[in-house]
Amino acid sequence: MGKGKKILLLIVIVALLCGGYFAAKKLLTKDDTPAESADDESVAVGAMQTDDIAGILYVSGDEKIELEKDGDTWYLKSDRSFPLKQAYADTMASAAGDLQAVRLVSESADDFAQYGLDAADTAYVFTLKDGAQVTYYIGNYNNIGSTYYMNVAGTQKIYLISGDLLDAFGYGLKDLADVEAMQTVSTESVRDMTLTLDGKTTRLFQSPDGLASVYSDIFTWFLDEQTPADATNALDLVGKAVAFTENGCADYKADEAELGAYGLDAPALTAKFDYTVSERKETGETDDDGEPITETVKHDETMTLQVGSAAKDGSLYAKADGSDVVYLIDAEYLQTLRDFDYASLRSMRMCAVMSTDVESVDITVGNKTSTLTFTRTTKTDDEESVTYTLDGKEIPYEKYDDFYSAVQSVNAESVTDKEIPMDDAPIEMTFHTTRKGFETMTLRLKPFDKDFYVSQFNGTYGLLINKRDAEKIMHTFEALTLV
Repeated sequence: MGKGKKILLLIVIVALLCGGYFAAKKLLTKDDTPAESADDESVAVGAMQTDDIAGILYVSGDEKIELEKDGDTWYLKSDRSFPLKQAYADTMASAAGDLQAVRLVSESADDFAQYGLDAADTAYVFTLKDGAQVTYYIGNYNNIGSTYYMNVAGTQKIYLISGDLLDAFGYGLKDLADVEAMQTVSTESVRDMTLTLDGKTTRLFQSPDGLASVYSDIFTWFLDEQTPADATNALDLVGKAVAFTENGCADYKADEAELGAYGLDAPALTAKFDYTVSERKETGETDDDGEPITETVKHDETMTLQVGSAAKDGSLYAKADGSDVVYLIDAEYLQTLRDFDYASLRSMRMCAVMSTDVESVDITVGNKTSTLTFTRTTKTDDEESVTYTLDGKEIPYEKYDDFYSAVQSVNAESVTDKEIPMDDAPIEMTFHTTRKGFETMTLRLKPFDKDFYVSQFNGTYGLLINKRDAEKIMHTFEALTLV
């Protein structure tokens, strides 16, 4: 290539860069030139010194990125407030200034086309402290040694370089932003979670000791103050809700208009997490071996996550409350929450009255009615013993346990909205307990169809239990009466 053509090529590429437009194409092209060995001793390109580089201009995708150095600090030229990762800019300058070629292919090439350098798709422009500019052109990919052809503007030399230089410039603006990592929450730390997804709100909260407003302390997860949740499914949903994965930074400081463009003015999802953080801290004391004594300190935190629309690559725009940063998170996150079976959050336990709360149970099965009584005696060592009697006759613990477990272990398999009168239910149990507000609770079971019984317990109606479970209750009760 003649000198005039080479200068014209430099002018065209730099003009495209400065105009903010630069075509991005794959570098994988067929290389018809003779294979060069990548095992030769490396050659210093020597076009400039790292310490002399005061400006860097390159293109990433459709982004023109221009950096400038002031003193020891690098800035984004178009916005000096941009939180630029200094290490990335330093790496670019070091890779370019200390560039070592795998080999020198030609001292004075005439045909740049065979190397993909007649109209190079990739160029890096460096401004030196004295105002001079150095431009590196990257040409075709060479399969031998996984290298690229390279030329310094204004010279006829062709080099083969490794892909390290390209890797050093493999960052878009979102990658260059030095922002704090997105806040994360672990499943086991969540105490309370509220999801507002597509206008529908679901709340789940945990109370390990139960709630006084619910009839049993067996339940630890709740949908509201009166409604127990299925613990397994509740944890499943919490796990899915906290499983957002950061894919980078979309905007380090979005204004109101930009938030709207990201779909965050009316988010598809708002997720609020109340969670507990545990930390080990030193007490300032030491043990007998002189080692610091630590203790676990817990404190409560809250995070509110908003998820907006999708970016071009499918990632979702997301923002945490209290942060100006708009992140990109995994594309499947919202769909996973949309696909969740929210009906499964309702507890399907038919009856979960704790035996420690029970004083007696009035039981009617068919035409037979009996009373099961729990008599508790405290021994001198504060241990409590319980005697079980049916209609005044003591029964073995094993017989009681078979019956009580048959009642308490039942999980419904479905629900119904169909109203069925329950006054004539063939199975009825009234629990008399010491639990405040739940001193009397009644369970009724009645055939629903050939496979299920419908239950009514403490005013809650509609759970469908398997016919086999109902028959087991009847059989174990019959065994009690035969003792």
